[in-house]
Amino acid sequence: SFPSPEKLPTLAYRSKLDLSENVRLVSVEGIDVCACCAPHVNKTGEFGPIRLLGFIRYKGGVPGDDELFEDHSTGNPVPVTLGAHRVPKGIENALFDMEVGEQRVIQIPSELGFGVYIEKDVQWYPRTLIPHGYEMKVGEFLPYTDPQNGLKKLVRVIAATEDGVKIDFNHPFAGKDLEYWIELVDLK
Repeated sequence: SFPSPEKLPTLAYRSKLDLSENVRLVSVEGIDVCACCAPHVNKTGEFGPIRLLGFIRYKGGVPGDDELFEDHSTGNPVPVTLGAHRVPKGIENALFDMEVGEQRVIQIPSELGFGVYIEKDVQWYPRTLIPHGYEMKVGEFLPYTDPQNGLKKLVRVIAATEDGVKIDFNHPFAGKDLEYWIELVDLK
């Protein structure tokens, strides 16, 4: 909205500049009202994505599997950048639909969780190619950096012989439906 110069002093909004005319107020309902001081663009896509920082508590994982379970339901809330695709889509979708202070139990199909299980992402490697390869045992995790995108993750040894190890590059929750309890503590 573009309030008149007379009305502007009566409104509560954020601004780093002293503004007096042609002020455009941008409002995100329940979150923020600020004076638009950004360059004006022809299309919203020229700005890039707008991201919110959520603070959540959560617990969940694969129902009935105590080993594949995460619990961050107590202590400091976990920061999550919404819109950055750093959490499963099913969790992000739920968070976008929640109010601060709300708690919810959600069911997440594998496609909206950690994806489908991809058989070709399980491969045998000679122990000689892996640092400390001869010390590795079934069930151990090792750090891996994806050469395609630079993302770091843990991969798991799922089988071993005297000379090789079978490594699963899938997320442990891949191909599994999930259930999570989530609390949206704050949103900035």
